[in-house]
This record gives sequence, structure tokens and C-alpha cells, in this order.
Amino acid sequence: MTFSTSRGPCPVHGSRYGTIRIVNTVLRIVLLLWVVGYLFVSCAPILNGHLLIGAITFVGGIILFVPWVLGIVVLAALIRMTNPPRG
Repeated sequence: MTFSTSRGPCPVHGSRYGTIRIVNTVLRIVLLLWVVGYLFVSCAPILNGHLLIGAITFVGGIILFVPWVLGIVVLAALIRMTNPPRG
């Protein structure tokens, strides 16, 4: 009994790397939301003129900066790993 490692083209998308492309696109969208969301949460109260709330979220933004950067690194690594081969 032999097993074939080649599955052939994706039946839904017609490409061998169809699912990988979808995952890559979703990860890129998540990265965009991660970056924009952090900036919005950190800066929106200050830009709206709420100085007390802005000061609180600014301190929270400083505390959450390291996890935010780690999230960017993890998402970027996942995006790089799911990039379909070129050629």
C-alpha cells in the first residue's frame, strides 16, 4: 500500500495553494487590524480632547506596547510562513 503525498490542485480554488493563500490573506487583515486597533485605542481619547481618559489610555498603551510588538512579530512570522511559493 502506497500513499501519495501530492494532493493535486485544490478542488475549490483550482490551485494547489488555495487554502494557504486564504490563510495568508486573513493573517494580513488581522495584522492590519492589530496595528490600527492599537493606535486607535491608544490615541483616540487624546485626539478627542479627553485628557484624563487620554492619560489613562496613554499609560495603558505604554504597558501594552511590548505585547503589541510581540503580536506584530508573531503575525509577521505567520504571514511569511504561509506565503505561497513563487514560480
